[in-house]
Amino acid sequence: MYDFISNSLMFSFDKYFQSKTTIKAEADWGYKYFFSPYVFEEIVPVMDTTAQMGYRGRGKGSGSGYTPYAYHTVTQTQGQGIQVFSLSGWIAQGLGNKIGLRISGMNQWVVSGQNPFFFIEEYYIVENPSYDRFSWEGYQIGSQLTFILPWNIQLILGYTTSTKEFPGIESLDLEGNPLGITRMDKKNQVEVRAEKKFPRFSVFASYYYAQNTSNDSYFEWDGHFFSVGFEWNIPLGAKK
Repeated sequence: MYDFISNSLMFSFDKYFQSKTTIKAEADWGYKYFFSPYVFEEIVPVMDTTAQMGYRGRGKGSGSGYTPYAYHTVTQTQGQGIQVFSLSGWIAQGLGNKIGLRISGMNQWVVSGQNPFFFIEEYYIVENPSYDRFSWEGYQIGSQLTFILPWNIQLILGYTTSTKEFPGIESLDLEGNPLGITRMDKKNQVEVRAEKKFPRFSVFASYYYAQNTSNDSYFEWDGHFFSVGFEWNIPLGAKK
């Protein structure tokens, strides 16, 4: 029922300057088409030729006949597509040999189409609908500081804020009743990450705090997240 096909086209531009400044710009277009996201029914009147009836009066005159109509339900499926376009970029600046600063931004628009589901319940059946790039429009702004500490430990401090609107999706109260307004979320996130790289692997530890506010009470949340791990660096091909 939720089969779809999606296409995307991206243009990227990168430039590095001798002043230790790097800029990057991207333009991204995407299109997603659901073949038959929902089914709707239409009641169509059809002439019933088998039930033609007539009558005659008792006198010399004759009565008029009539042809009744039967009403049939016709089930149809309808596909729908949605098209989005985004512009994003960042600028990074080295502040000496041990510190780097990066500022990024992104804005996305829904060019055509809308949420393809007929009922709000169908939208929430899809896995992680809020993180599907085709379900929202809005902007995101972020900043990041990177420090090179002793023993070549990399420390990253980041902050991101975003505002997203979900066209075609109504906000609900806690009892599931529509509020008549389009859902809109605002999210703020702070991240701290430390990483140490070795020739064959790297280890890291990270923490981030996120707060999401929304005009849909179901999406009002905040949380603290911790993670530790390691990554293997597997070389492919001959070493020069």
